[in-house]
Amino acid sequence: MSNLVQQLNEGRVVAPQTIQDKVSRAKVRLLMSDPFTASILITMPVVYTDTLPTMATDGKNLFINPAFADGLTDKELQGVFVHETYHKIFMHHIRRGNRDHQQYNIAGDIVINELIAKDGKTLPSDALGYHTLDAQGIVYDDRNNSTEQVYDLLRNKPERRRRWHGYRHRRNQRRRLRNVRD
Repeated sequence: MSNLVQQLNEGRVVAPQTIQDKVSRAKVRLLMSDPFTASILITMPVVYTDTLPTMATDGKNLFINPAFADGLTDKELQGVFVHETYHKIFMHHIRRGNRDHQQYNIAGDIVINELIAKDGKTLPSDALGYHTLDAQGIVYDDRNNSTEQVYDLLRNKPERRRRWHGYRHRRNQRRRLRNVRD
């Protein structure tokens, strides 16, 4: 068991009955609207934990922060369930290999959320997507990248500091040139 999974299990909490009911209702609604994904989701034991801010999966369990689930609409909760189930379906917990866990998870989130959006499902407004790459100034050719391709894009992006330093350096050169001319 990884340290992260151990920490998530150690942070177990008993969710209020209202949250447990909300989670159950969202699973049933998902079963009616997306039986394939829901059939995989319902095999994942739910672990309520306050160790993480949102939800996660280790490919076996579904870890849910009750406060996060409480703040979602029913449609958003279903969308996040699909999101976590896609991590399992795409075997991200296995495919990650020795890659940086956080970066690989972000790459997976971007790819998964784009698929969910194309499918017309609802996600929270702050969900990652290709707009995240746009905001980072990362250039990509198409919107059909694998998680590994997006991971490589994220890993190979220039550091913001370096870009800013380069800009500031050019600005200082222009100042020096002006001073020499004056």
